[in-house]
Amino acid sequence: MKKVLLGTITILAAAHVSWGSIIFDDFNTGLGVFNQANLNFSSTSSGITTDGSSKSTWDTTAGDGIFEGAGMDLLHIIKNTSAGTLRVRWLAGIGTPGNNTSFAVTGANDGRIGLYIKAPSTDGTGWTVSFNLDTPANTTASMAWSGDQTITADGTWHLYEWTIDTTSWGSVPGIGGFGTGTIPNNTYTIDSIYIRSPSASRAANSAWDFDVDFIGKTDLNSASLATLVPVVPEPSSLALGLLGGFGLLTVWLRRR
Repeated sequence: MKKVLLGTITILAAAHVSWGSIIFDDFNTGLGVFNQANLNFSSTSSGITTDGSSKSTWDTTAGDGIFEGAGMDLLHIIKNTSAGTLRVRWLAGIGTPGNNTSFAVTGANDGRIGLYIKAPSTDGTGWTVSFNLDTPANTTASMAWSGDQTITADGTWHLYEWTIDTTSWGSVPGIGGFGTGTIPNNTYTIDSIYIRSPSASRAANSAWDFDVDFIGKTDLNSASLATLVPVVPEPSSLALGLLGGFGLLTVWLRRR
């Protein structure tokens, strides 16, 4: 009985490690806080169609290669007829901090933030992704930008993540922000995810599809977002584990 009890406690302790982490969206039951269908909803998006054809949709088709769970988000981006670069400011909670899950930045071991993206090799080259963060003040002057990572366009899922406690944060391109360096200690939410194409030579009416899944944050600088995918338990599984553990503990105490 002691071995069983210890094993159960060990499992529960392992599950507890994930409690300090955040899954902002896994798209398993819908679009969550990224539920604004029109990718041109933000006035700072540029170079894309404004008639609603550049859009975000929930994809639950198993044959489309969902990363995990029951669904993912499909971003369909169409170039408009104007010259210039492409930029999609994909807002979380329609750009309102109060609609989004917050997390504290203390300057010490605040973890990593990231997401998974799949870009087809036929149309996904030359794009970058980054995070924009908001403070409760919700002002341009307090925004923080993670810096770009180049999206790998090969038709498979790739993880893009940033350590929060670095000096590489800056002001959001095309918008503004706190400056450059380490993020000031504060409470933050995801303002948006930037999907950008620096090239100004994209042909008008060209279209691109990006699959996005599992947007989250770890609770340790040393922990990759990849470790959360198999570790985070479903609420029902966690509840059953807790009940089972307490049940075993009760039986063991009665037999002593």
